[in-house]
Amino acid sequence: MLGRAGGLAAALLLTVFGGTAALAQGGPDVLPYPSYTYDFETGKPLEAPLPYLPEKTLCWTDPQGVGLREPSDFFITKQETFVIADTGNNRIVEFSKDGAFLRELTSFYNSTTFGEDTFNLPQGVFVTESGDLYVADTKNGRVVWFNSDWQVRRVFPAPVTEMIDSNAEYLPTRVACDSQGRIFILAQNVNEGIVEIDQQGKFVGFLGSAKVKVNMLDLFWRAVSTDAQRERMTLFVPSEYNNFCLDEKGFIYCTTSAISAEDLAQAAASHSTDDRYAPVRRINPSGTDVLKRAGAYPPLGDLEDKSVFVDVAAREGGIYSVLDSGHGRIFTYDTNGSLLYAFGCTGDRVGTMKQPVALGCIGDTLYVLEKGGWIQSYRPTEYGDVLHAAARAQAEGKNEAAYALWAQALDYNHNLQLAFVEIGKSQLGQNQYAQAMRSFKDGANRTWYSEAKKLQMREWMNTHFTLVFVLGAAAAVLLLLLIFRKRLNRWLFGWRAGKGQVDTIG
Repeated sequence: MLGRAGGLAAALLLTVFGGTAALAQGGPDVLPYPSYTYDFETGKPLEAPLPYLPEKTLCWTDPQGVGLREPSDFFITKQETFVIADTGNNRIVEFSKDGAFLRELTSFYNSTTFGEDTFNLPQGVFVTESGDLYVADTKNGRVVWFNSDWQVRRVFPAPVTEMIDSNAEYLPTRVACDSQGRIFILAQNVNEGIVEIDQQGKFVGFLGSAKVKVNMLDLFWRAVSTDAQRERMTLFVPSEYNNFCLDEKGFIYCTTSAISAEDLAQAAASHSTDDRYAPVRRINPSGTDVLKRAGAYPPLGDLEDKSVFVDVAAREGGIYSVLDSGHGRIFTYDTNGSLLYAFGCTGDRVGTMKQPVALGCIGDTLYVLEKGGWIQSYRPTEYGDVLHAAARAQAEGKNEAAYALWAQALDYNHNLQLAFVEIGKSQLGQNQYAQAMRSFKDGANRTWYSEAKKLQMREWMNTHFTLVFVLGAAAAVLLLLLIFRKRLNRWLFGWRAGKGQVDTIG
């Protein structure tokens, strides 16, 4: 099993108890990976304290000593157990968070075929509040629904609809079910969005179909081409989602890694909020992307080198974290889409990542599933705790508490421009315009600085209206006198001269 977990686990293994391997971590002065945010004006990384430290590297085995083999997905239940799609072993396995083996599912009775059935490279798992289990049985081209005792309730083959190409292999990779019983599926070779079916397996529709970037030159050539030429051209198809999760409101956070590096770079440079270039989205029940992109930069991950988003974890208070497998990094955003922190890297040191495939959380403790067969946990530092508390207070409208927490965050990290901006917004709400302008300047936010300056000028005008009016009126009279001075002098002196002439004649 340790061979499957890789050289990292074997080299750093200290204790093995009950199938759990705990790996040592560096001391508090050791930085296992970088942490940063981005400068609001230049887009360059700003060094930051670590928001998370590696806690444990967990290599779990069953009673026979068989470990995970190329797992693809996991789901953390409300009982804080881990249900894992152990893809390479064609099974579903459940462990406690302490590593105790609880149960596995390798075969089941299929009432459709009236016989024993098995999985074929299952890649996705989901557990409902009541404990029902959904499995994306990928190579078998189906989703299987089990009750809380892991007895089959229903098998869902490919949905029957003309909207899914019957000639393409249907390969479900992820599955979820909301509180209303709506079942959502991600499948390879299905580009139209998230597949929705009901509990009888009837096709309902697609959710969140990604908008397509259309090249005007391509449109022109299509317009003037023959039917045969059009068939040979590349179709305008939206990109596939590769992962998703449900948040506490039943909205679907989803990720895609199919957007080109050039489009992502352009979106970063232009601060675009266009969801055609969005590698992470939040889909409401009607299928609309409602993710807020009101930060200095949209939630794109790395601004200098394309991130490969492979999973997203919805967290309390509108916070969400996105897993970048390309850099071995986690990006966390607040409810407005502002980057709170980024941390992590690939490597062989404890806490670094090798080939991360899934992300989950218990409270603010983060868990990353590795393709190599282990799970890495990360615990928040005091700095991370303060950031989370500040973002949540801000989202809940607790402005006084948020102000104090952002100020506390600045004690840890004076490079945190987001804290200056949020403090400035609070000062703006209290009509402290001069202080707000200083905060926005420190936060490198020209837009909010201009807003504060405009409001300061408006307040000054309102306060000094009478004086301004009197001075303005006096200035207007003086200006008129200056403008018409010659004409007035000519009139006055001409009148006197004329009067004297009349008197003389008289």
